[in-house]
Amino acid sequence: MNVYLWCYFFTFVFAALENKHKDSKKNLPVVLWHGLGDSYDIGEIMELSEILSETLDVYVHSVYLDKNSLNDRKNGFFGNVNKQIELVAEQLSNETRLSEGFNAIGFSQGGLFMRAYIERYNNPPVSNLITFGTPHYGISSFYCPSDVYICKMLDYFMKYSIWSNWIKENIVIAQYYRDTSDMEEYLQHNHFLPDINNEKKIKNATYAKNLGSLSGFIMVEFENDHVIIPKGSSHFNDYNKTEERVIYLRDTAMYKEDWLGLKYLDGKEALVEITVPGEHMEIDYETFMYIVKKYFVNSTKSEHIVQWQTEDNLQRN
Repeated sequence: MNVYLWCYFFTFVFAALENKHKDSKKNLPVVLWHGLGDSYDIGEIMELSEILSETLDVYVHSVYLDKNSLNDRKNGFFGNVNKQIELVAEQLSNETRLSEGFNAIGFSQGGLFMRAYIERYNNPPVSNLITFGTPHYGISSFYCPSDVYICKMLDYFMKYSIWSNWIKENIVIAQYYRDTSDMEEYLQHNHFLPDINNEKKIKNATYAKNLGSLSGFIMVEFENDHVIIPKGSSHFNDYNKTEERVIYLRDTAMYKEDWLGLKYLDGKEALVEITVPGEHMEIDYETFMYIVKKYFVNSTKSEHIVQWQTEDNLQRN
């Protein structure tokens, strides 16, 4: 066998071994955190878990605050968010199938709580986080359908006694309420959102380090969202309520001074903003799976995110 044949032979062998290594690369498990009004085992979540498990060939875990479905749903309305996140951190650390890390999807407020987990705990670590319709910069008003009694009750509390001791410690949505016309009260009384957004004078460097460690932070906004008020909160945009003016993420002090590592993520092209048509949480299957597969398949490095950003055919702000 001459030297050229030997070279060809070894090239073929090395290429085959490399392809085998790539093919054997496993996708990370996926963790879901449902939104307000849902439970961890509601039909839609279970169906989605099965689809993700089959499509990505991974284990899927749905976060719960109580294994009783009704209680889990109730805990989305009532409870101390800081304690709930601590409970979930323990739950995830005890799940051996997540020990090497996982990708995460947060729906509505579930995305906010998953981000808090990353900043405060991140053990096991999250590689990529996708949030759908998540109020990252809080809400300044509460959407309330007229025919839902519990919703009307919460709306009353929000308007007239938002910072009373019981409300601010036990009503979940009150813990990410943010009124920019009265920031002093917000910073003094809200014990959740100002902390995880590093809005207090003393910044927590661990929060920025942990969030900045993500390979991808993908924020999905719904174009006609009337539930998240203001809807730009889904993209971490701020809102000046007094002037009725949107302050886009990259114009905020949070970004410029990099309180949370968002500027760092943006610098390595791992911060992604996507806008999809529809109302809050109204997303078709094809679009949802397109986004998930784009950022979760063989995703371990931020370079993968860079590759996809150049090809994105979804509307982005």
